[in-house]
Amino acid sequence: MELSAAERTRLATFLRAFVVNGTVTLTVTDSTSDFSLLLDNWACSLRRLSIPGLVWALDESAHAAIQARGHASVFSANLSLSRRARPNAYKAPGGDAYMQTVSLKPRVMLTVLQLGVGLLYLDVDLALNVDPRPVLRRHAADVVCAVNYPQAMLNTGVLFFESNWRSRALASAWVAQVRLGRCSGWQCGDQEHLTTLLQRECAMSASSLTHAVDRAQTLRLRCGWTQRLLLGVAPPLLFATGSPQSN
Repeated sequence: MELSAAERTRLATFLRAFVVNGTVTLTVTDSTSDFSLLLDNWACSLRRLSIPGLVWALDESAHAAIQARGHASVFSANLSLSRRARPNAYKAPGGDAYMQTVSLKPRVMLTVLQLGVGLLYLDVDLALNVDPRPVLRRHAADVVCAVNYPQAMLNTGVLFFESNWRSRALASAWVAQVRLGRCSGWQCGDQEHLTTLLQRECAMSASSLTHAVDRAQTLRLRCGWTQRLLLGVAPPLLFATGSPQSN
């Protein structure tokens, strides 16, 4: 469902209070009891680093519960869970409800980017020790994504999008890939879809991904929708310290 002009204005106005240097830091979740403590930890680590953090709630009751815990939250009925996705209930990893939930991640990210804002997305089960944004920007890339190193699989638990037309085009293609639904089980995860998309449309190979991580380099890709996409990659362990050096 497309956002109305009034809804776009409402969201853009709300997001503005959380934008620092053109970027908003957020996570996407509903509010199960399993995630409440994780969310508290997520928000606490950001506050300690003076990073304004925002939760995009996937259900209206979750929105109210998140606010009741003292966290900044935003909700849009256009980007909410269906009953089949079992809002605010446990979702077995790999199950249908779980996959429906994670499929909303790229839609939320695309919406934020279309509102003209850059984005640092951090999964709710992450916590930061130092501000990672300077390290992420050092890649001078359109998009920076964590990697399940040594596997040649992107890890969308950490994603940094600059606000430009190339990053918006990638997010749009990612949403379209998810909507195709030509998969089952774990293959329907949002990071599996993004990895498949970049392999198919941008000729990103497993070897080039591994090579880029090993050398902290940025991949220069040519995709079907653009002549150039700069993709920065890093294993998740780098985000524990914010340092570009691994142990």
